[in-house]
Amino acid sequence: MDITQVCPGPDGRRYMNLVCPVDVKTQPGGTLPDIESTDFAIRFLKNYSLETKGKPFFLAVGYQKPHIPLKYPKEYLALYPLSNISLAKDNTYPVNLPPVAWNPWTDLRERDDVKNLNISLPYGPIPLDFQLLIRQSYYAATSYMDNEVGRLLAAVDATGHANNTVIVFFGDHGWSLGEHQEWSKYSNFEVSVNVPLIIYVPGMTASLASPGRTFHHINPLDALITNHEPTHESTALKYEGFAKSLYVDNDLPKFTLSSLDSKDSSDILNNDETSIRYRYELVELVDIFPTLSQLAGLQVPLTCPVNSSTSIFCTEGVSLVPLLTLAFDNSSSDEPSIKWKSAVFSQYPRPSDFPMDNSDEPSLHDIQIMGYSMKTVNYSYTEWVGFDPHSFTMNWSDYHARELYIHDLDPFENNNVVSLRQYQSLVDELSQKLHDGWRHAFVGAQGDNPP
Repeated sequence: MDITQVCPGPDGRRYMNLVCPVDVKTQPGGTLPDIESTDFAIRFLKNYSLETKGKPFFLAVGYQKPHIPLKYPKEYLALYPLSNISLAKDNTYPVNLPPVAWNPWTDLRERDDVKNLNISLPYGPIPLDFQLLIRQSYYAATSYMDNEVGRLLAAVDATGHANNTVIVFFGDHGWSLGEHQEWSKYSNFEVSVNVPLIIYVPGMTASLASPGRTFHHINPLDALITNHEPTHESTALKYEGFAKSLYVDNDLPKFTLSSLDSKDSSDILNNDETSIRYRYELVELVDIFPTLSQLAGLQVPLTCPVNSSTSIFCTEGVSLVPLLTLAFDNSSSDEPSIKWKSAVFSQYPRPSDFPMDNSDEPSLHDIQIMGYSMKTVNYSYTEWVGFDPHSFTMNWSDYHARELYIHDLDPFENNNVVSLRQYQSLVDELSQKLHDGWRHAFVGAQGDNPP
């Protein structure tokens, strides 16, 4: 984590701030780390093209932003006037959220500008005007990254690699921007665990093209240079909320797993312009490695056995190539069928039932509770249970709290309905599915049946 005093303050001194737009020329070396990463990667591509004759390569480029501190070239602020920035629509503490699920965003509290706000631990909240500044800088830092990725992709194209290089773009985690009165990444909320994942496969996801015609770099700051007024659509969707009747434990119809998670997995939309099929399926970051292995023509790792401690080479993911083929293969007008995983999983540790100063990042020996979370097409379900940090095992019978969010009704996960009577049959089914784990959700994907 970057805690260097490089952020200019109003008094002329430098601080370790959260919100940190900078004049790049005044930074160490007259640059920023992510700019250096792009420059290094571009040099690699140019030198590789000159020194090799089609020899395969693997290049991993990790960008730091928009991780905190939100340090980026100050010019990007102009893309997002503060008057255009809105608060998260659901920026208050959810009434039915169990305390163990809360993360007190201690990483933000360590920053000088946040310290000066004297925010109470663990719930805050952050003053509304400062919330707007954080969101503005997060958007600006993201556009800064968009430009760096654009520079790199343009170099892939210019050096002649666009027609024979698979590219995967993804984030390592999400980040709360005031939703649920939360900030940062230390939770099982959708905003923390859902990430972008974009896969480019030449000849499959895009047609082969002559060099320089696949990735055209568009600098987002060009809109300012050409006097086009930049516009910003708030990324926070309008929250519709539950009907009041759903909060009342009355004689509403009973809900079951089959009735609430029945979206047809063969629901494919066709785009007439490009003839690309769009299919809604659940994927995970553990799927990236087997996907790249298959696309590169390498051995796809076997599924990990129940006891994987002796396995040198195995995976808990599945190759996404069948989904890519389904979406982009237009050789048949028939709608193909495919079995896919029915759920995806995440987890987060806690040292106690109530938020503490180490709740976000507890040391291994302090972990007493683990939040195991499962998402399907229509819901998210979490159980917070006892955890043994020595044997790395959970105790399902040591129950601390549960959460259930019905995404069709509550897309922003504001209303934990796990205790409502009409959902008890559903909760029982979800609990069993969670305990069964990823193997059972995975059965049938690619025709594979994990051991």
